[in-house]
Amino acid sequence: MQKYEDNETRALLLINRRKRIARFGDRLFYPGDALYNPKLSVEILALPVAGLWLKISDAVDYAKQIKPKFAFPVHDALINSNLFTGHHKIPEIFLPKIGIDFKVLELQKEYIF
Repeated sequence: MQKYEDNETRALLLINRRKRIARFGDRLFYPGDALYNPKLSVEILALPVAGLWLKISDAVDYAKQIKPKFAFPVHDALINSNLFTGHHKIPEIFLPKIGIDFKVLELQKEYIF
């Protein structure tokens, strides 16, 4: 595994042979499609929740494995509409029970963590 650091943006990109993983500063971890465990402390997780390659139970299990303080869904454009409001309910129900705050972020809105 190789590490590339960009001091200007404080972003850390970990390159594995088949996976691309990004860790932004010391707080946000974006796993892309990989569901890779960086074995680092993760405060904020961009949690993949939908895709042809992913079941929602896999997403919940992945969040349990990473143990962030906060998670928000990504890869959810196909389900992020009024037609599929129930899909986010599973993480909203199960993740807070294990200490992970889960919130669906609204488009065009700024969030400060």
